[in-house]
Amino acid sequence: MEKTFVFSPFELRIYIEFLRLDLIDKGLKLGLNNDRTVIAS
Repeated sequence: MEKTFVFSPFELRIYIEFLRLDLIDKGLKLGLNNDRTVIAS
């Protein structure tokens, strides 16, 4: 059985911002065509 996470609107905003910054970081360090960057996107 899968676990379901329920975020408050504030927590969701923070999580999205974290993912956005992580994606930008990967793109700058690894390149936009790197497998890890593409998977993160």
